[in-house]
Amino acid sequence: MDKGLQIKQVAQALRVSPDSVINWELRGRKPRYRHIAMLKRILGINLPVSLLYKGYPVKAVTISQKIKQKRLELNLSQKESARMLGVNKDTIKDWEDGKGMKKPVKSSLKKIRRFLSVNR
Repeated sequence: MDKGLQIKQVAQALRVSPDSVINWELRGRKPRYRHIAMLKRILGINLPVSLLYKGYPVKAVTISQKIKQKRLELNLSQKESARMLGVNKDTIKDWEDGKGMKKPVKSSLKKIRRFLSVNR
């Protein structure tokens, strides 16, 4: 493990089994979205989301993909990004799932645009 952490310590921090961490580290399995931000924080990883999650588009095409990619790049949970945007966590989830994006409210578009332009 990087940073001198033991597998057990990382597993406890992420609330997963040590086997899960071993699968990610040694067997080429990929962590779930919810674990990516925490892993990046714990290990100090600064990699593009596309390298961390198998199947994630290298270039986000849809607004839903752009929102999720930006959130992960900023190391934010859905709850944290919702707080930042002034919306409910379920709204972020819906946006990332593509729900409610066919006819988004004008105020939502402004919030999304502002969120996508955030740099850290």
